Amino acid sequence: MPNIIDKQLHDVLSRLLQDYPKLWHHRRGSIKDQYLKLATKLSEKLHRPVSEKKVRTVLKNVRRHLQRLEKGLSRKTNYCAYLWYAEELGYMRATETISKIIEEKAFFEQEVALNEEHYASSSNSAPSIKEEFEEYMNITEKVTLNEEHCASPSEECLQMMKEEYDGPPTSAQAAQISENRRLRAESLLQQAPSNTEGEEVLPDILTIHDSEERIDKQFHDVLSRLLQDYPKLWHHRRGPIKDQYLKLATKLSEKLHRPVSEKKVRSVLKNVRRHLQRLEKGLSRKTSYCPYLWYAKELGYMRATETISKIIEEKEFIEQEVALNEEHYASSSNSAPSIKEEFEEYMDITEEVTLNEKHYASPSEECLQMMKEEYDGPSTSAQAAQIRENRRLRAESPFQEAPSNTEEEDILPDVLTIHDSEERIDKQFHDVLSRLLQDYPKLWHHRRGPIKDQYLKLAKKLSEKLHRPVSEKKVRTVLKNVRRHLQRLEKGLSRKTRYCAYLWYAEELGYMRATETISKIIEEKEFIEQEVALNGEHYASSSNSAPSIKEEFEEFMDITEEVALNEEHYANPSEECLQMMKAAQRCK
Repeated sequence: MPNIIDKQLHDVLSRLLQDYPKLWHHRRGSIKDQYLKLATKLSEKLHRPVSEKKVRTVLKNVRRHLQRLEKGLSRKTNYCAYLWYAEELGYMRATETISKIIEEKAFFEQEVALNEEHYASSSNSAPSIKEEFEEYMNITEKVTLNEEHCASPSEECLQMMKEEYDGPPTSAQAAQISENRRLRAESLLQQAPSNTEGEEVLPDILTIHDSEERIDKQFHDVLSRLLQDYPKLWHHRRGPIKDQYLKLATKLSEKLHRPVSEKKVRSVLKNVRRHLQRLEKGLSRKTSYCPYLWYAKELGYMRATETISKIIEEKEFIEQEVALNEEHYASSSNSAPSIKEEFEEYMDITEEVTLNEKHYASPSEECLQMMKEEYDGPSTSAQAAQIRENRRLRAESPFQEAPSNTEEEDILPDVLTIHDSEERIDKQFHDVLSRLLQDYPKLWHHRRGPIKDQYLKLAKKLSEKLHRPVSEKKVRTVLKNVRRHLQRLEKGLSRKTRYCAYLWYAEELGYMRATETISKIIEEKEFIEQEVALNGEHYASSSNSAPSIKEEFEEFMDITEEVALNEEHYANPSEECLQMMKAAQRCK
């Protein structure tokens, strides 16, 4: 319980301290009764008495701890709320350390949230996540308490340092912390609603740890739009602003249908400016203030503008992929769940690979064991078996749907419909749009000139060709996505594309790198189609050879994926691999 109170104390004290700049530096000037005023306000906010001496001692300890971080004497801290204070004192090293700790906490929360979503259906795995989170918090609090309160280690501290961690901590302090965590977790579990089958429901873990850092997205969206009408508020202390904040707060309250104070608007804009400065300095690579992209441009923060733009592009790209899959599989109720499962499987593999690359620079024993396995036929590993099973299921579906002829011969399906089915796109739509777009040169470049109703005319022609309605908004969105995707190809951010029909568009925009990439993809597709056509003609007369083509294709895809995984994750062969390669050369 005292740890929760201390955290609340520091959060409130950090916010109130910003109104007393004379107390930021020790012996800065005549402070008179500033400490007394601060203690009085702090007591009102916390609803408990806080003495002037307590405030003096806490701020003295905070300054001393920030100095330790600046000198590199410590790498952990519980004073994350004083990040702005470290920046104000000019402690760049301490600022960087606190920023990294905040990012690690945010990353851990994201992992917990992903695990919670992934294991929502299984009641057995939820308690394990809960236990891991409690154990992590116990160890973290134990370490930070030792660094904060024990500058010179006492006998009890030395005894705790001698105990190596080989299970849950057994000291009295750690036991008390564990008991507090257990009681709080049980109270949350009791408050959570139970389902009909009596399964235990995992509580929202984000409400346990730093829940005050959540951002009201609707609030910032509306505030960002309204702020554009008040240019005097864009720069801090730019000039006489009079009652500009009050007017902005009034309009914001009308839009949100809830009261928003002038002080709230001041604090939010101050935090936004501070966060944009952090992005500009490279102290952070993540942000939740995407609506303020125009504000970063106005302040001249080029690095922050680039960071926010990349985040927005990634979000829009993911949303576009999901929307395309939903449109494509809207008519078939059976294929929608398979696409969902494949997308989840892809995301799980991607996250696992990125975590391995990030946290395990040197290969573990399991990695070395996988490196020792040489391919000597169809692989028997669990991963390859899973890949083969997925390929077999996808390959069987087109065979079952294909009509059988009178002689009961198996018809060879189009192999291109078996591989990468999740990357299908409305090919006819883009082929027709690409041809029609050549008649509207004013639409080739964004904001090239007065386009009037060019988009409307193009949408009408497209509707006539496709025999289905296509809105003007749809055409605008598609062309915007095409231009953005070609820019990604030009910058080298992507090596794959499904917009091959827009090869002429890339040449027109002068994107040489994108043109070369699309040309290579078209050549590879034509080569594969030619090979498939030759195999189909060669084995058209023999009914028994069609299944062999199917099996060969599955085996080829399995080998390709396994080899690609080995080449990607295990660049350096092990000693046993080298010995086996030498033995093979001797046999030859």
